[in-house]
Amino acid sequence: MKYIQTQKFLNNSISVRTVLPFDIKRVTLLNLLVLMMQMKTEKYPTKSQIAIRLGQSYSFRYSVHLSGIGNQILLDQRFQYIQNGVLPKDFDSQNWIDIIDEFLYHTLIDQNSFDEAKFLLRERLSQLEDDPETYVMNLCLSLLSPTHTVSHSLYGSLDDLDQICFEDCVSLLQQIQQKPRKVFICGHADSKVLAYFSRINQLSNISRISNLYKESSKKVTRVFKSRSQSILCLAYSTNIDIDSDDHMAEVLAVSVLGQCTNNLLFRTIREQYSLCYSIYASLIHFDGIMTIQVGTSREHINRVLELIDEQIELLRNACFSADLLECAKKEWVDSIRIQKDDPFGLINQAFREEFLKDSLSDSQKIAMINKVSIDQISLAASKFRQCSVAIVEGTSNEES
Repeated sequence: MKYIQTQKFLNNSISVRTVLPFDIKRVTLLNLLVLMMQMKTEKYPTKSQIAIRLGQSYSFRYSVHLSGIGNQILLDQRFQYIQNGVLPKDFDSQNWIDIIDEFLYHTLIDQNSFDEAKFLLRERLSQLEDDPETYVMNLCLSLLSPTHTVSHSLYGSLDDLDQICFEDCVSLLQQIQQKPRKVFICGHADSKVLAYFSRINQLSNISRISNLYKESSKKVTRVFKSRSQSILCLAYSTNIDIDSDDHMAEVLAVSVLGQCTNNLLFRTIREQYSLCYSIYASLIHFDGIMTIQVGTSREHINRVLELIDEQIELLRNACFSADLLECAKKEWVDSIRIQKDDPFGLINQAFREEFLKDSLSDSQKIAMINKVSIDQISLAASKFRQCSVAIVEGTSNEES
C-alpha cells in the first residue's frame, strides 16, 4: 500500500489497481464487466439504492476505469470521500469502509444488469464507430501486426460482444476478486481506513514486460464515407522503449512535431498552407507508436501527406528552431507541476514510478528534460519508421 499523506485536498482519494494481461479475446468482456461493477452490490441490489446510499454518505464517489499499459491492462477502482475533519464529530469512518468493501468484494451480477450493460456497451461501441477520429485511429492501428496488443482497441468490439454470455462475466469477476491488488491512498485517511486496506491482498511487485512495436512493414488502407471532411491517421514505430535513455528525446520530438504550441505540423500545414482543419501528433508510450491525425479536404490529401514527410525530415535533420524545443520543454515541465494539483495525478505518478522502477524526483526529471538537445531530438526522430496509414476519404470537397 502506498500512502501519499497530504492535507492539500478536501477529499481522500483511493485507487485500488489490478494488473491484468492484455488478453485480446477478453477485452470486450472486461469492458462489459466494468459497467456491471458500478451498478449493484449484494447489499444495494438496485441502482436507486446505490444512489441513495452514496448521497447519504456525503457524496461518496466510486468509478471504475480501464487503461492500457503495453501488454497489460490496468483495472482502476477509484473511491473519493470527504476527509473526516470536515464531517460531524460523531461520524464513524466505518461507513466508508462498508461502502468500499461492497464495491470491491460484493458486486452483484444478475441477468438484468448483464442485459443492461450489454445494451450500454453496444451503444458506446456504435458511437465510437460513428466518431471519425476514433474510427480512423482504430483503423490505422488495426493495420499493425495482429499479434501485438496495440492493434486491438481497448474498448472492445461489437463482434466479440455478441459472443459473450452471462457466465463469462461471473467467472471473470471471481478471477479479478481473487487477484492481489495495489492500493494507493492520497489525502489524510484515518486509522480505520488504513487498517482496512492493509488487510487487502497486496500486489508486492508490479512487473513490466517490454511491448515495443518493432514491425517495419508499411500498410495503407483507404475507405470512403459520405461526409465532407477527410480524416487521415498515420502510425510510426519509434523504436524507443519507455525505459530507454532516449525516451525523453522521443517525447520531446513528438511534441515539437505535433503537440506543443506552434508545432511543426500545425505551423506549416495549417497556418502556412491552410490545407487542414486540425492536425496533431501523439505518442503511445508503452508501445513505442507515434500517431498523426489530420482533418483535411479530399483534394488536399496527397499534398498533406507530402508535407508531413517533409516535417519529419526537418526533425531528423535538426532543421527547427531552438525556440520550438524550449516551448516543448516548458509545456512538459508544466505538466509535471500540474500533476501536484490533482490527487489522482499524484497517484498516477506514484504508480508509474513503481511500474517503471523510476526513483527520480520531480526536480531531477525537470533537469533531464532541460538537458535534451536538438541533436538528441534529431537522433530520436531518425529512428521513426512509418508503419501504417489510414485514409477515410470524404465524398465531397465542400467543407461542413
